[in-house]
Amino acid sequence: MLPQNWDSALGSVHAAVESLIRSVSPSRLRQLRWVERELALATATGELPSPARGDIAELLSSTVVGAYLDLAEAGALRSRERRDGSRSSASSSQIRLRCLLMIAEAAAVDPSHLRTSAEFARRPVVPQRTVAQLQEQLAGLAEAAAGSRPGALAIHRLRAVIGVVVDTGTRAGELCQMTTEDVDLGESTLRVRRRPQRSTTQRPESLHPLSGPTVASLTSWLQVRASLVGALQGGAVNALWVSVRANHVPPGRPVPAGMPLQPRGLARSYRREVERLNDEHAGAPGWQPLPLRMELLRRSVTPEPEIAPASALHESVNVSTGGPEGTHRHAR
Repeated sequence: MLPQNWDSALGSVHAAVESLIRSVSPSRLRQLRWVERELALATATGELPSPARGDIAELLSSTVVGAYLDLAEAGALRSRERRDGSRSSASSSQIRLRCLLMIAEAAAVDPSHLRTSAEFARRPVVPQRTVAQLQEQLAGLAEAAAGSRPGALAIHRLRAVIGVVVDTGTRAGELCQMTTEDVDLGESTLRVRRRPQRSTTQRPESLHPLSGPTVASLTSWLQVRASLVGALQGGAVNALWVSVRANHVPPGRPVPAGMPLQPRGLARSYRREVERLNDEHAGAPGWQPLPLRMELLRRSVTPEPEIAPASALHESVNVSTGGPEGTHRHAR
């Protein structure tokens, strides 16, 4: 009979952490216990793959660890009072991987895949390229996928997400706060609201200039988004990022395409589409693999535009972006 939970694995994780008490510094011990708590929270979300054996080796496998890191980096494993929609930092991800490696070694689990992941997180793993090069690559894929509607829609969304992440440095939680009112195609700008970790107050808004390729990808996505949202019944949806496929939530209630994405859903959809593209185009002439995490995406593409306060950019946007004078118009 298959196990129904990760209780056995979590018990082994706890035993491994306890065995390290005398051999690590107090700060490292706090980090190990932090990762132990996060693993327990992750198993309770129902977002991890269902256990087959339910032992620690399976919990620390590359597939399950990847799902855990997606949740953690999206900020989904923070305590309720600290959950503000922002993503976890790259340094936090490196600490998690280092702690997982120590736990695996203490539990006599083969840590080779975790050691590879730890190296993977410390540096960009794809060649540096410009936004224009990346967007040109994805634009060709979107055109080629036109016959497969869900696939084409997902690529249009992926193109726009990648452009926005690279141009503005936004995280999954910040992306999911965006609405169509934040996009101004005429002025080639995007409004971003940031909240640092542990902050209870909202930072002032910033307007970010968008590159030409990102404006083009957002234009395509907004057209796709309009068709998805237009098919919904009920209240209006103003979220910028919406689902492209129908989903089900427990206990099997259908959720139509066109619904707003949450940080975990956005992170999962990004990873799913990137994995699919990397698998399908591996070895193809000119194909450069895309990073599986948005944090690595930000470090793999150059350059990033500078951030300007909203008040200052409102005064100078026509000069700095080359937008036509008197055409400040929000895309919907």
